[in-house]
Amino acid sequence: MFQICICDDNTDFLLSLNNKLCKIATKNNLEVNIIKYSSAKQLLFDLDDHRNNIDIYFLDVLIDDLTGIDIANKIRKFSLTSQIIFLTSSKEHVFDALDMMPLHYLLKQELNNDKLEAVFIKAINLIQPSKKNLFYYKVGHTIKCINTNKIVFFEIKNRIVTMMSTDGSTEQFYFTMKDLVKQINNDNFIQIHRSFLINAYYIKSIDTGSLISYNDIILPIGDKYIKNLKKQYTKFLLNDLNNI
Repeated sequence: MFQICICDDNTDFLLSLNNKLCKIATKNNLEVNIIKYSSAKQLLFDLDDHRNNIDIYFLDVLIDDLTGIDIANKIRKFSLTSQIIFLTSSKEHVFDALDMMPLHYLLKQELNNDKLEAVFIKAINLIQPSKKNLFYYKVGHTIKCINTNKIVFFEIKNRIVTMMSTDGSTEQFYFTMKDLVKQINNDNFIQIHRSFLINAYYIKSIDTGSLISYNDIILPIGDKYIKNLKKQYTKFLLNDLNNI
């Protein structure tokens, strides 16, 4: 899923752009989540919650008593990969925006569907490679992401997922095991029990009924999963050796 943010104080334009992007996404089989702001101050206030989560920003150059350039300046302090597209009715601030490494500068009065689609798809293509190893999940009303290489294992109890990271921290959110496997979409993650999904990178040793993972944490292995675990882990080791 691609996370999109639009910030424009013209409500009609904001809703129109949202609808156009949704249609383009549907046409190109893209799954998107669009967050809309009509206030630059509110977006700046929320940026910490969306840190590293937004893939593409559409920012009005002049909004409230701030500018899209002010917002982009803050974005660039923690994300060099997010694509920024400026929206404006004037070319006056084009050169001011160049330091923010924008993908494009769109004039509102010249914005047609074909041009918007071309710029949007270009942004998607630039973002896509960096998303391959990202796992997205929702905590409360906040969408977060983490690099899958930093995930040790997931434990699920009554649809409550506890995710263990390599830094020892844990985070909880809601998922079923079926949806979790689908969302993670990574062959390195192996289900070893009805309640556990582990990253093969962090398996230290395997015994008959349990395994030892990162930081010497012991996890149970369900009887019905042992055969597939050995098969998948052997495949993982062989692939890993081939990459050396």
